Amino acid sequence: MVLSNWSAEMDVGDDWMNRQHRWLLAVAGCYTQALCRNAPQRELVEVLEEVADYARDHFREEEALMAACNYPDLASHRRAHQQLLARITILLLELRNGVFGVEESIRQFLGHSLTAHIKDQDTQYRPYVQTLLAA
Repeated sequence: MVLSNWSAEMDVGDDWMNRQHRWLLAVAGCYTQALCRNAPQRELVEVLEEVADYARDHFREEEALMAACNYPDLASHRRAHQQLLARITILLLELRNGVFGVEESIRQFLGHSLTAHIKDQDTQYRPYVQTLLAA
């Protein structure tokens, strides 16, 4: 399974956030590519660390955008971000510790959870961003 590419249905109404989503999916896709070519564990760890670091920065910026446009579901969205980061942290620890089969769990998580979050949750703030940009 290859990670989803960004598509118009992931448009959140803000070009900068859309670019960040594209980049996040691309970095996550690097993990799948590395796994498919049997990259050493060290490389898989580095790629997943990059995903975690980028996601952390992206979520902070995205939450600031949601606050600026008075998105009413910000608290819930922030919890979703915290859950994603917690899961990435656990997977990273398991990868570093050589837990059997975690590489595939990570691939599935990156392939499904990030894309689903963008499509199902991030797009919910689009009308609020559009209102902010129109003002």
